[in-house]
Parts: sequence; structure tokens; C-alpha cells
Amino acid sequence: MESKQQILKPIAYKYGLLLGLVIIASIVIAPMVGQNIILTVLSFLATLLVFVFGIKKFKTNNANKISLVDTIKIGLAIAVIGALIATIYTYIHLNYLTEQTSVINYNYPMLIIRTLSVGLIISLITGLIVKNDH
Repeated sequence: MESKQQILKPIAYKYGLLLGLVIIASIVIAPMVGQNIILTVLSFLATLLVFVFGIKKFKTNNANKISLVDTIKIGLAIAVIGALIATIYTYIHLNYLTEQTSVINYNYPMLIIRTLSVGLIISLITGLIVKNDH
């Protein structure tokens, strides 16, 4: 049987990449449609699904066993990778792909903190629902 660490890494990379792509899609689409509640809801649902499916995959690969600590670990691992990808893209997008000069001082740490906070909350709630400590 694989160790939890061996199970966690590929799931964190895969779902972290998906989370990064969801955030990037939101960044790219938002200026086209403006402040739209539908985009906000769809973006949140996509983010939620990335975390839930990542946690579910971890549970499946770990003989259907998962603890609250495991869900928080996988959620934060996904969030860290997604936040790093989104931050790198945002930097490139704002400094090289847009012509706006007023956005150069974007608050990158806040993007990371927000992504980690959302990841922690979603993984905590998901963990409370799916955990099976025995």
C-alpha cells in the first residue's frame, strides 16, 4: 500500500493545476463580461468542485479512509499549487499582456492568502462531511 505522501503529491499537482486554470479562466473572462454574478458563482462552483474531487480522489486512493487532517492537508496542497500558478499568470498578465499601467502594483500576496483561505474553508467543511476516522 502506498504511503499517504505518495498518494498526496500527484493529486495535489493535478488538482492544483486545475485550480490554477480555474483562477486564470476567471481572470481572463472577467474583463470581457464585467462584474457578473453568474461568472462569480460559476467560478466558485468550479473551485469547490476542484477541491471536492481532489479530496474524493485522495480518499479513493487511500483505501476509502480519510481523516479531517488528511482533507485539510490535501486541500491546502491543492490551494498552494493553484495559488502559485495563478500568481505567476497574474504577474505575466498584468505586466506584459495588458496595456493598463495602473494595475502594476497588484496585491499578489492577497491572491495567495485568499486562495489558501478558500482552500482551508472548503477542505475543512468537506473533511467534516467525508471523514471516517476509525
